Amino acid sequence: MKGGIGLRRGAVVLVIAFILDTALGARAVLFGVRPDITMAVLVPVCLLIGQASAAWLGLLVGALQGAFGAPAFGSLAVSRTVTAWGVGLLEERLFRDNLLVAAAAGFCAVLCADVLLYAFAPQPDAVSFARHSFGRAVYTMALVVPSTIALRPLFRSRG
Repeated sequence: MKGGIGLRRGAVVLVIAFILDTALGARAVLFGVRPDITMAVLVPVCLLIGQASAAWLGLLVGALQGAFGAPAFGSLAVSRTVTAWGVGLLEERLFRDNLLVAAAAGFCAVLCADVLLYAFAPQPDAVSFARHSFGRAVYTMALVVPSTIALRPLFRSRG
């Protein structure tokens, strides 16, 4: 599903995911790693709607996450926009209904977003940042699978 309907549905789903992430994310910490529930929902949405709409949704996610406490607001918005656009490219190039592709895209999306964020706003401890990023990528990869299963019916093309 491409175009306006997919973009609107994606925006609503991502705002709900962001609210859940903000409210419940701190309670779901495993081994010192907080999940990025918003990114775990952004990836399957991007896989299902394509690159143009995905970029807008990435900007929305970056703006939401940046507005709630991130010191690097612009860097966060750019990193999420570029990452969502890249994941959206996979919609035309890979079999998007494959859960393994979705999981791998979730892992790579978090790493890509964090590398871009680090490039724009370097952190003082690179090793700690890399370790935390890898943990978030693994956690997000695990969350992308149920997100994809739950979101497929909402974004399936009817026609």
